[in-house]
Amino acid sequence: LCNKYDAGLIYTVLTASDDAIKERISQRGDTELTERALFLKYKLDNMKENEGHLLDNTNMTVEEELEAIKSSRFRI
Repeated sequence: LCNKYDAGLIYTVLTASDDAIKERISQRGDTELTERALFLKYKLDNMKENEGHLLDNTNMTVEEELEAIKSSRFRI
């Protein structure tokens, strides 16, 4: 918690498996973005700053994602 305002900070990076990313992009019809999206995923996955803050939502429902984000795992 931030002392001055008694506020919490939640830091979550949503990600997915390579196959899920490819499928989601394909469903949107933006296949030209696939390589860039996979490159960015690799960068995000390997940034030290993101350790402990990555949430793979590949097989999650929206409700499951929200519950995971609300957990103390992502609180700073």
